Amino acid sequence: MEYGVYSKIDYELAISEVFSLVFYKYADTFGTKLYRYKKLIAVCEHASTNKVTGYAFVNNNNENIFNNEYLCSILGEDLVISGEVELFKKDEINIVPADTYMPTVSEKGIAYCLKNWKLGNKLDIFGDALNFTMNTGKIEYVMMIRKPNDDIYCGASVTIPYDNGLFGGQQYFRIRNYAGNSQPWCKFHCNLGNKVVIPDFKVPKCTTGSCILTNDGYFWEVKRSTDNEIVLQGCGDDEYFYSRDAHMMERFR
Repeated sequence: MEYGVYSKIDYELAISEVFSLVFYKYADTFGTKLYRYKKLIAVCEHASTNKVTGYAFVNNNNENIFNNEYLCSILGEDLVISGEVELFKKDEINIVPADTYMPTVSEKGIAYCLKNWKLGNKLDIFGDALNFTMNTGKIEYVMMIRKPNDDIYCGASVTIPYDNGLFGGQQYFRIRNYAGNSQPWCKFHCNLGNKVVIPDFKVPKCTTGSCILTNDGYFWEVKRSTDNEIVLQGCGDDEYFYSRDAHMMERFR
């Protein structure tokens, strides 16, 4: 199978040379699986009948970190692509050398750098925490697991850079588990199998350094920047960092 993003109802696969990321749904359960060289290294599953999202992953010390014994038991499984003949190609993945030169903000501007600096994938695993991101030309994927407080976020969304920030207007997959799930942002939804839709949106005026929710979606505006780093204002006190020299496992174009 060529590298790229493939989808069908209740299933989505983003596949590159090193990583394969799968989003899926069956019955009342949906989940995310991360494979490295087609071997499962992390999994999250949420079922409407369970209050806590299950997870398991292999950490940097080759230890299994988990809260669900069944999910732990399937770590190391081989990637099996579901219903390959039914899949349509949703987005392209074109791999370039990881040391490809990234222009500075002065050279290309905020919007260009917000898009191109993050094209590719990045994996950080330390002890009881895993954080994986993959950005294609149109889609942003995140898989984050932190054992303290069962802090979990798995998401797939369409994000669009603009001259002073990043617009997020279509999150079509979300697992957000934290502590007792009492926070309003602990939400769960799954809508896999659609083509990418780039929404029209109007950028709010006079919003520098803000996080704004409108009828179109979220706007995360630039809080500060240098030639080599852009920091966006997230919701609440969150800040989102984008670095020109981020250590990417793979870069795309």
